Amino acid sequence: MRLLYVSNIPSPYQLELFGHIAGTGLADVRALFCMESYPGRGWKKPVLPPGFEVLPHWKLQWIMPDLVFSFGVGRRIRDFKPDVAIVGSYVFPGVQRAVGVLTRMRTPWLLWGEFHRFSTNRVKRFLRKRLLLRALHRAAAVFGIGTRAVSFFQDLAGGATPVYNFPYASDLARFTNEPRRAGPGVTRFLYSGQMIERKGVDVLLKAFAEVASAHSRAELVLLGDGPLRHELEAMVPRELSNRVRFEGNVPWADLPKHYAAAHVLVLPSRHDGWGMVIPEAMAAGMPVISTGEVGAALDLVENGRTGFLFDKDDAAALAGHIGFFVENHGEVSKMGKVASERVKHLDAAQAGPRLIEILQEYAPTTAKEARP
Repeated sequence: MRLLYVSNIPSPYQLELFGHIAGTGLADVRALFCMESYPGRGWKKPVLPPGFEVLPHWKLQWIMPDLVFSFGVGRRIRDFKPDVAIVGSYVFPGVQRAVGVLTRMRTPWLLWGEFHRFSTNRVKRFLRKRLLLRALHRAAAVFGIGTRAVSFFQDLAGGATPVYNFPYASDLARFTNEPRRAGPGVTRFLYSGQMIERKGVDVLLKAFAEVASAHSRAELVLLGDGPLRHELEAMVPRELSNRVRFEGNVPWADLPKHYAAAHVLVLPSRHDGWGMVIPEAMAAGMPVISTGEVGAALDLVENGRTGFLFDKDDAAALAGHIGFFVENHGEVSKMGKVASERVKHLDAAQAGPRLIEILQEYAPTTAKEARP
């Protein structure tokens, strides 16, 4: 089966999933991306497998972040002649061009997307919703990234388009196989993500300061960077400066080492469509404290079993959960073991064959007969 994947940027976890599918011979994969990355992302330019490429493009992001024009989309799709395609975006002009070519070629394609909130700006909201509705009506089916995304797309499509629950999958084995180095002397909490308002890091710092002032064996490590970093660093009380570390952006390959050196992941986001850091941390054997505004948390975090959920901006509730793990350190490994088992289905080795099985329902009969 010839599988085409088209999306905005080559995120590392997408490369891991589709690279696994291609490398194990599950399908002949071609991937096209509109640009290298978004501004502010910590990922360095990835090494792309054969058949994966960032298209030549022209950016007008000073007008709108998604206004990136890609060239050569149609020719590449026509030359490859895919049996089925997955489209990981719907706003970029290059992706819209790809959808138009696939539709004219009568190639079935499936939209893969997260739950998201439309802009409060009436014009932007109208345009984005119109583009999404158009994509939903043209797609053969939809992959919702988590149960919240499934409900979101089902409501929009009104039952006219099949919707599957298929979250992001990646090489979680690299986190599971990394030896744990988080010792019993302290309870180390980890944040990994951008330093932006949406991520709620300010709430985490307030909650941690409340707990750490009464517990000398609590530490906080923050991975990532962003426009609010200096402002957030200034929030840390002087007496806690040796127990709160801002590490900045960390190379993708080094993340498992940092996860292995921590005990509990905290994700205080005000909104995250999915939140890959959650399955990564759980694969590493860490319980998770997260808001209920994160798609992965809603699906994977069970109160008292794999971590705790709290309401966004509720620093007092977050402080209570942080305090729980400081005072009950034995629960870290207990919940961490359950967490690791909970996310095994999201490893690329398990998710890849499951994805191909679904796609076979939409591929032409000749492609099904020729599958590996």
